[in-house]
Amino acid sequence: MIGCSSFTLETKDKKHFLSRTMDFMMEMAEQVVYTPINKTFAVAYSAKQEITSKRAFIGLGVIQDFDNAPVTFDGVNDQGVMGATLYFPGYASYHEQAAANTWAVSPDKVVSVILSQASSLADIEQLFKTQITIVNDASPSLKAVSPLHFIFSDTTGASLIIEPEEDGVHIIKDSIGVMTNSPDYHWHETNLRNYLSVTPINMTTLTF
Repeated sequence: MIGCSSFTLETKDKKHFLSRTMDFMMEMAEQVVYTPINKTFAVAYSAKQEITSKRAFIGLGVIQDFDNAPVTFDGVNDQGVMGATLYFPGYASYHEQAAANTWAVSPDKVVSVILSQASSLADIEQLFKTQITIVNDASPSLKAVSPLHFIFSDTTGASLIIEPEEDGVHIIKDSIGVMTNSPDYHWHETNLRNYLSVTPINMTTLTF
C-alpha cells in the first residue's frame, strides 16, 4: 500500500507543525536521527560530494553504514524549518548529472540537505534555484532511485512544495499546506473543486 499524506497544523496559541503519515509496503523511518551543526556528510552516493551542516536537525530516518550520512524522511531543524519527503511515482524526474557549481543531491537526501542549511522558506527556494541539482542516483540499500517530491514549512505556517518533473523543478509557494502522492500538486489543487460542497455540519431536513 502506498498512500502517504502530509499536512500542516496550527495550534490555538499560533504554533505551527508539519505532520505526515507513511503508508508504504516496507518498514522505513524506524530511527530517530539527530544531526548536529558542523556535521560533514555526503549528499550523493555516486559523486561522494560532501557538505557541512549549518543547522542542527532531528527527524525520522536512518544513518547509513556505508557513508555515515543521514537520510531523513521527515524532520525539523533548530530554526523551526520542517520538511518531509513523499512518494511521487510516474511523475518524478531527475538530472543525470549536476549543473555547474551545484551539489549533486540524491533524492532521498534532499530533506537532510535542506534542514542542514536553511533557516527559512526563502532559503529553501534559493537553494533549489542555485545550489541543488537532484540527480538520478540509486540508493545502495534500496538498489533503486526513489521517485519523490517534498513539502517544507516553517514557524510562520507557510509551506513550500518541491516537485522535480521532466520540465524542471516546480517550486510551489504559499500552498494549502497539504500534500499526498501522485498525480502532481496542481492536479490535487484542481481536484479540490470536487469537494467544495463538503461540510462537517449536518444538513437540515428539506421538503421538495
